[in-house]
Amino acid sequence: MGNALCVPVGKNGNFILYLKLSTKRKNLNISIASDISKSIYRIKYIGADKMSGQLKLVLLKSLENDALSGYSIIKSIEQNTECWKPSTGSIYPLLNNLLEDGLVEVKKEGRKKLYSLTEGGKNELKQLIERKNEIFNRLIDDWKVYASLSSKKDDAKFMLEIFETMKKGEIPFKEINPELREFRSAVFRLFAEKKLPGNKNRIKKIIKEAVKKLEDVK
Repeated sequence: MGNALCVPVGKNGNFILYLKLSTKRKNLNISIASDISKSIYRIKYIGADKMSGQLKLVLLKSLENDALSGYSIIKSIEQNTECWKPSTGSIYPLLNNLLEDGLVEVKKEGRKKLYSLTEGGKNELKQLIERKNEIFNRLIDDWKVYASLSSKKDDAKFMLEIFETMKKGEIPFKEINPELREFRSAVFRLFAEKKLPGNKNRIKKIIKEAVKKLEDVK
């Protein structure tokens, strides 16, 4: 599936719903899936010919208010998402492409190269944001229809909040994404090492205790 983040976000009947963000064939795919492998709702977010639309949008957004070096762009993306640190091997080729397309400009400040948006870059960012909003508006409208037909009103409302958050350019569960990944990795390790059957009661107790503590958070 390429680079992917898969987060459990709700439940529909006996199925856990996962939010899957993945880059595949130079597109960012957003899926709602009833399990890790089967998608029940998928949209293509932003396509691009030479680079991931996801990275292009995030990079341009990071330059919206400030001129930054390549290193500072990477740190800005990492700090803003708290779950993604693009490599220098993806950032600098993209910056070169954006320079060639006239979307960014560069000036030297000592040994640093500082990149900033041109008017063309600002217009491109605006168009990408508008395209993203159009897609999320359609997704939200479709989910509202599902919510009106579903008996799981709370789950549907929760998913609408997830989509509204993403429409704003925010990452769902951003504050705890590292911990969610650690939890998933720990469970996958136990599964891979075939330690779940012999330790199921202990594991269930740990999870129930964690859930109880979360429910006590006000």
